[in-house]
Amino acid sequence: MSMSCYQPQQQSNQFHLTDHVTSHNGTTTFHSTLPIKPRLCEGSLAPGCSLAEASEARKREMAEQKKELAGTSDTEDYIVRKTNGRLGLTIYAHNDDGVIRAEAPAQLDATNVNKKTGCAKLAMALQELLVTEKKYVSDLREMNEVFLCMRQVRDIMHAAIRLYKMQTSFVDSIEEAIGDMSRNDISVPQIRDSVMRVCAVFINKCADFKIYAEYAAGYHLLQHEIKNKKELLSKLEAVNSTREQHCSWESRMIKPVQRIVQYPLLLKNIADALPKDARERIQVETALQKMQTSAEYVNEMQRLHEDYAQYMETVRKANENMLTEKGLRLDTRELLVFAHIKWRDAPAEHYVVFVFHSLILLLPSYARKEIKMKWTRVLPINEIDINEMPNDALNLKLYHAAFEGPNGQLSHSNPNTVYNIECCQSQLKQHLIKNIKKARTIFSRESHRPLSGSSQSDGGYVSEVSKDHRNSK
Repeated sequence: MSMSCYQPQQQSNQFHLTDHVTSHNGTTTFHSTLPIKPRLCEGSLAPGCSLAEASEARKREMAEQKKELAGTSDTEDYIVRKTNGRLGLTIYAHNDDGVIRAEAPAQLDATNVNKKTGCAKLAMALQELLVTEKKYVSDLREMNEVFLCMRQVRDIMHAAIRLYKMQTSFVDSIEEAIGDMSRNDISVPQIRDSVMRVCAVFINKCADFKIYAEYAAGYHLLQHEIKNKKELLSKLEAVNSTREQHCSWESRMIKPVQRIVQYPLLLKNIADALPKDARERIQVETALQKMQTSAEYVNEMQRLHEDYAQYMETVRKANENMLTEKGLRLDTRELLVFAHIKWRDAPAEHYVVFVFHSLILLLPSYARKEIKMKWTRVLPINEIDINEMPNDALNLKLYHAAFEGPNGQLSHSNPNTVYNIECCQSQLKQHLIKNIKKARTIFSRESHRPLSGSSQSDGGYVSEVSKDHRNSK
């Protein structure tokens, strides 16, 4: 592609050539020299001068001209602009005996790195991770300083403060793991060791990224609040004095939601820079899989908040006394799993089951604007017994039995209620059973056991009726 050369203000009265350079790179700096008139080989003009002699003399002349160009010629910078192309490297060019010669030091440096280590692409992938992470943490800090100073925003987006602290620690760990990639003496084993350390950081900290689900929920709630509170929107817009879109509250606050889905892509770049049989690649793919799971979790939680958050809040308020009395928490931060199922005994049939640390919630899949409590069920996790129905791939039964509470009182729930649940896949059924058992274990560990009753391994203290159900399986 031909690129026009734009000459800055001349600093001398001497005439300069204006050239056109062909390049595959983007905006560049064109480094030109004063034109030097080509000199003819004297031997070529002398009678009897052989072709070999003329050639040797010409080589000597060219060597002298190169010395002059390197040491004594005046130079000027020119800006070369290329349209309809990607930005590229800086090009340095000069007129060498009437021929435009260009050099791109950055490209040469990359070539040298590649020759030295064989891992130039890998080093650049690691560097891209670190550079973008530092920029992201800087954006988080700025977002917190600019917007979370408003109490209304801070009350809704309180997760942003903890997110910033988590990411500050994370970027420090990544920087320490990568080390200095710019060292001239860096070796292939050292770069690959950096890869292993980076993957270890991702694997060890992947659970911390669940905070993104809480942040996404807060961001969604803020958008909902702004629709009803115009004064809050006015305050947020007033902060953006430049009126530039990239400085708006939407652009700044959406960055964490965007960043969580970028981590798998950055890890994939690192994996692609490694040989397929490299042991480091296995570690990268493990980290990649975990971050993909984290991103999918955040995405699902964001969808959950959009679809069901307001209904959960309605249920929580309606059952507030019971939740407080039994030490239960309807908190999305404690959600273990949710799934679409069929509740065979319900009129609507299609439901969503949510398993929290301390309770199970059943909500209609297509909840209306004003949900009726008779369509919902809040089941304390320690009052639930499971019939896994091992001979049935899709179905299971939940028994809501009468358990003794921490203070010895009986549950106010309807004892021995049976919930016939059908899952769409056998894998989902097993996942649901696993997480219900996990929730019972968590609740049992966190709760004080009563002084009397028959101890159960996972489920606390079960009534005699529930024992009969279990014995009849």
